[in-house]
Amino acid sequence: MSKINPNVDNIQNMGAHIMLDFHNVEKIDLSDAKKIQGIFEAALKLTDCNVCDKRVKVFPDGQVSLIFLLSESHMSFHSWPSEKCATVDFYNCGQNSRFNCRTVEEQLCNAFGWECCTSNIIMNRGTEAKLITNDYSHKTDIFKGLRAITRVRSRFQDIRVYDSKYLGRVLVIDGQVQMCNGLPDNYSNDMTETIFNKDTEYDNVLIIGGGDLKIAHKLYNEYPKIKKITLCEIDPIVMEITEQYFPELQLTEEMKQKIEIINVDGSEFLKQSGDLKYDGVIVDCSDVCGDDSLSCSLFTNDFYKRLLGALKPGASFSQMLTIDEVKPQFISMIENSGFECNIDFVITQTPEYGSCTPIGVVTLPKTLRSQRN
Repeated sequence: MSKINPNVDNIQNMGAHIMLDFHNVEKIDLSDAKKIQGIFEAALKLTDCNVCDKRVKVFPDGQVSLIFLLSESHMSFHSWPSEKCATVDFYNCGQNSRFNCRTVEEQLCNAFGWECCTSNIIMNRGTEAKLITNDYSHKTDIFKGLRAITRVRSRFQDIRVYDSKYLGRVLVIDGQVQMCNGLPDNYSNDMTETIFNKDTEYDNVLIIGGGDLKIAHKLYNEYPKIKKITLCEIDPIVMEITEQYFPELQLTEEMKQKIEIINVDGSEFLKQSGDLKYDGVIVDCSDVCGDDSLSCSLFTNDFYKRLLGALKPGASFSQMLTIDEVKPQFISMIENSGFECNIDFVITQTPEYGSCTPIGVVTLPKTLRSQRN
């Protein structure tokens, strides 16, 4: 475990940084190292940068790597002529760094083509703490004013805790915000209220995932007629970090009389749990996108077949689906897994995740004929 407590106040201004990507470049030959070098030298002359050294390398397939060592840091370039694409990285720590970045941007985009510039990212270095997170196909978030509290690498994932001026304390797992304690918990509300009624008695409720313990607390505190809650979380370290750094989410001995903790993959748990049936299941998983996701086993036909077998007639389950593009695949897998059910979606307001989050809600009819595989 790494405990990190940097001073995030009065951070020195360390300049500005710009990154440019170009695709489908037709205006110049990206294997012409001499011409490319001339373009960069001309751009740098319009700034107050001082060139200390430069190196150029032309590879057998025509790719060009170019780097300028500056007294105020560096500028680098690499091209893929056969793909007609190139990248630029320019970091400047001088007093006029922002102006210098914009000047370089204009000159290089003029040379390679503004219409070819597919990535254009400029940011200040220093001045305030920043964290890039929630990196999806449609967005990336930059949270500012954070203080790193701890970082742990468990058997399964990278777990970090930050303090934020705007979000309160924040739990980040594998680069994705999982929760914060400084905003209303819309997510937990929508995950629970869509499938449970506070006035109804329930014998057994299952949470798959939920290692941040927020949903477990919500069910325990607001649904008193639930007799037993089983929380199946693959990574016990997430719960340890939660209880250590979010003391309001610690499980008391009294709570543990009703909440059973099982540390195993949720799909495997359903496979091994025999004929036990649940009145409702909350799949509070991490992001389901990508084959390398820890939750990929919770987004398969096999998982949904097992889940179908674990639900009582008339029961419901809810699942976090990350982004809207996942919904058609979710519907297809539910239908292909033998469910005869109603499928709904709720869009929960989750600014901590950088955008709204879709939740899938599946409700079984009062009678069903399937069994768990």
